[in-house]
Amino acid sequence: MNYEYRLIGLDTSWRITKDNFLSYPTLPSGNYSMELRAVNKFGVKSNLIVIPFSVEKLLTEKTWFKVLLISILVFAISIFVASLTRRVKRRELEKSEVSRRINELEQLALKSQMNPHFIFNCLNSIQQFVLNKDVAGSNRFISGFSKLMRQTLDISARKEISLTEEKLYLSTYLGLERTRFANKFSFEILSGLDINPDEFYIPPMMLQPFVENSIRHGIRYRPDNLGKILISFDKADGDLVCVVEDNGIGRSAALRFKSNNPIEYQSKGISLITSRVEFLNRHASRPITIQIEDMEGTNNISQGTRVVMKFPLENGINTTNHA
Repeated sequence: MNYEYRLIGLDTSWRITKDNFLSYPTLPSGNYSMELRAVNKFGVKSNLIVIPFSVEKLLTEKTWFKVLLISILVFAISIFVASLTRRVKRRELEKSEVSRRINELEQLALKSQMNPHFIFNCLNSIQQFVLNKDVAGSNRFISGFSKLMRQTLDISARKEISLTEEKLYLSTYLGLERTRFANKFSFEILSGLDINPDEFYIPPMMLQPFVENSIRHGIRYRPDNLGKILISFDKADGDLVCVVEDNGIGRSAALRFKSNNPIEYQSKGISLITSRVEFLNRHASRPITIQIEDMEGTNNISQGTRVVMKFPLENGINTTNHA
């Protein structure tokens, strides 16, 4: 007895076997139909038997499992990307924080270089009072010098100070210098009508070197006692504009005096301020600017020097909250 068979869904060809069993150990999932018939030795075929059956899909082949697997994969990738992004941002923030701290330390180092310069000038003045045997004058000067040192120590370690504090500091400094130069000049510090000195803030000790420069290289060489220093604060085009004007001899004439006195102590204040401004401008959307110009009258005769320093008002806001 022979058996003819075929498995619809896998193959359409008839096959012959003498065994009384069939084995399909690795059928893929799906629907099948087994067709069987017997053939005797005379070639007579029996009726066809049809046995339908199905092989269930494996777990990995089911749609819900594929969706779940894809979802898990997408979720895992998103977590990995988010973690990587956070790590990169954290590193960038750490770099930014390190850079900011370096800038602050550099600025603090620059400001600390100015303090010995103040002390040097004031000690020279005290020495002059002592040499002149002016005890009352030396006591007044020492009192003013102590006040200036306290203010310097207070503001030099801070990132910003109010215009009120800046004006008080400049007034103390100018008072000492006026005493040192025997009232050779007068000074005035003004604010615009729309400027509330308590609500505007600037980095400390930014204007003092320019004021000192006006005295040392401009006012001191005037032949009379009519020197004048004017400091003003105003707003213009989204900037806080700080102006230092003097009616000294001008930069060109000052250079001649400078060349005649090569041993005289040279101020580093302006170069230090320039370096500080460069540090402050590194991460600023709008830079701080400094402009120094000669004020000339008729026949190109110098009438003094003007320094204009502009501090951008952040995001168009006129005041800074330092509560």
